[in-house]
Amino acid sequence: MKSNKVTVNPSIHLVAYSEAFALNKVAIQISTEIKIAKPDNIGSIIAYNLIVGLAIELYFKAIMIFGRNGIITKGHELKELYKEFPSYIKSSLEKYYKESIKEDESIINIVAITLSEKSPNGPQQPAIEKKYSTFYEAIDAYSDEFVRSRYIFEDVKNNEWIYIDYPFIYGNAMLLALRNTYNDLVDKKQKK
Repeated sequence: MKSNKVTVNPSIHLVAYSEAFALNKVAIQISTEIKIAKPDNIGSIIAYNLIVGLAIELYFKAIMIFGRNGIITKGHELKELYKEFPSYIKSSLEKYYKESIKEDESIINIVAITLSEKSPNGPQQPAIEKKYSTFYEAIDAYSDEFVRSRYIFEDVKNNEWIYIDYPFIYGNAMLLALRNTYNDLVDKKQKK
């Protein structure tokens, strides 16, 4: 069986972090422009989800490279990558995540789209209220978002509805938790 571990130059964590941070800034820019999901914003909402998913993956890889002396795990499924972290990393992520969300603000906007030759009725299934109280719950929900968002057009069928979440508060909170955790690790090592 082929290993899903790869060894890279340990200094490359700086590149992974720089990519993640640049994407992080774009995600924040999109989220400040779009506060509520509506069909007119569908392209930006999908782009936000894709960018956040990729930024999270790159932050994970930067932390792995830095913390494991260049050893990373291949793959895009965020939940699986998250499971590889030791408890002190997970605790840091949870702490920073919880500090950045407020219960009264934690709304997930959802937009539904369909393809139809005539104007269809609204979706049969009402929007589902969601809430991600922990970093793990958010990562679990976002686990395949990078891949899903890239190919979302393949999921839209004639006369069927597809729901697209726009969890900008949670997405931004995950990015902040990852950025702070990475910076803490680097700062701690530099102080030694």
